[in-house]
Amino acid sequence: MSESEANDNSPAARFSSFTKRNLIIVAVLFLSNVVTAVSTLVTAWTGVLDSRRDWRPDDYRKLRELHAGHTLDRFTEQLGIAAYRWPIEGTSLTKHAFRPRDDYWVEVVADQSGSTLAYTVTSCRPNFRPTFRIPQGKSENLTVTLNSTPLAHVNPDVYDLRFDMPTTASGEAFVLQYLPTVGDATDDRGYVWGLNDTCAWNATGGAPDVWTGWDAWYSKNRQADGAIEYLDVDRAGRTLMAQSLVNTYAESAPFQSLLGLYPRTVGVLRGHVESPTAPGYFTPTASPPG
Repeated sequence: MSESEANDNSPAARFSSFTKRNLIIVAVLFLSNVVTAVSTLVTAWTGVLDSRRDWRPDDYRKLRELHAGHTLDRFTEQLGIAAYRWPIEGTSLTKHAFRPRDDYWVEVVADQSGSTLAYTVTSCRPNFRPTFRIPQGKSENLTVTLNSTPLAHVNPDVYDLRFDMPTTASGEAFVLQYLPTVGDATDDRGYVWGLNDTCAWNATGGAPDVWTGWDAWYSKNRQADGAIEYLDVDRAGRTLMAQSLVNTYAESAPFQSLLGLYPRTVGVLRGHVESPTAPGYFTPTASPPG
């Protein structure tokens, strides 16, 4: 050490002299800084992983456990406040449309007491695929997975095919399979699954545009009541059913008729949610759960 260094009594010089004599302490301080930096990185990465966590299984469980007949409060508890609601003309019933995420819609029909009479789910994303089970009845025990199950998946003997492909943009297009008669299933509910045009219509791999196919088929198979028994569906219609992946599921509460509650299409109407400022609509200020 030089004479100038020996006479230097500045804080920096004293710290330098201290660290030279106490290498263990320096090493501990260094390791402490490393541990702190690593901990900060781990915390940040954990936050990123949490933000990317797949939320779909939780939503699938909620949708699977909800049923028509539950209270409206139960749906609000699970899905947040309804995005829209509107009365059904000529009745004391009200439709409530929930959109917890951009991936899907839920609609329920509720009476004045807050009991739900019908429950529908429409998937708007190809990778949003909740599964619903229809109990053993006259048909086989059925599983319907949105954007995965084709219309032709089920035993068709007891089902009616209902459809409409309107020529105006304001009309709702739909292709639906009904198990509509109360008592057809062991739990005395009615069931529907099919295509609702509020969300995209998807097809099995390699299939052509099913919307265009149904539009062409409908022009040749118009029915006064918009319904046809499956056994009367021609080969072209059955091919379309095999190619078309359902995007909508609906069920009624026990001893309620889905046809009575939904005489045409089932689930949230495209015209309703595309024009939320129309008279009779209600948009709450509260946000649904994240």
